[in-house]
This record gives sequence, C-alpha cells and structure tokens, in this order.
Amino acid sequence: MPAYVLLVEIIKAAGTYTNCDMGNFPDPQMQLAGIRAMLPLTNGNTHVKINPARYDLPAALKLAREIGYTGLFSIEGNTPNPTAPPQPGNLMGQDPYKNQQIIYDVLVEHM
Repeated sequence: MPAYVLLVEIIKAAGTYTNCDMGNFPDPQMQLAGIRAMLPLTNGNTHVKINPARYDLPAALKLAREIGYTGLFSIEGNTPNPTAPPQPGNLMGQDPYKNQQIIYDVLVEHM
C-alpha cells in the first residue's frame, strides 16, 4: 500500500488538513494518484518542485486545476548537494534564484 493512502486515512481520522507536496512521490503514476487523494484535504497550500526524471509537474498542475485547487503553490527550488552524484533529468543547479525561476516559469505556463 502506498504511504499516501495511510497518511490520508490518518488525516481524515484526525480531522486535520494536508500540505500536499506534489513532488514527494516516487513516480508519475503514484504522484497523480496521491495528489488526487491528498489535494482535496489541503490546508490551502501545496509544495511544488521539479524533477522530470521522477515526476511530471505539468501533469500535476493540470490535475490540481481539474480538482479545483485554488490555493497557494510554495516553490521548493533546492540546490543539489555538490558532492552527490548528478541525478539524470534534475534541472536544479547551484543557484537557488535560478532554481526558483525555473519552477515559477513552469507554474505560470501550466496554470
């Protein structure tokens, strides 16, 4: 069972809300299923980051629109660890301002 399923059960049972992280899923299929389950329980904020090799931010934004999400998008433009091996498809570089801009541009294009 995917972790988000248990998390959704706990959130509902506690009567609380979620801050869905659109990029915190292992693959695109689980990303969309998790967003579909978690975004309706939002606290009005969701995190977005970009890693095309792991998940599809444009598809996630399209789904958010379809669900009717009108909350905030919190950009996570973290810089990669300079000593870690490069991740294929990772668009994030060492300049955090450029990283923020890359994600912002995707948000504007797909909202």
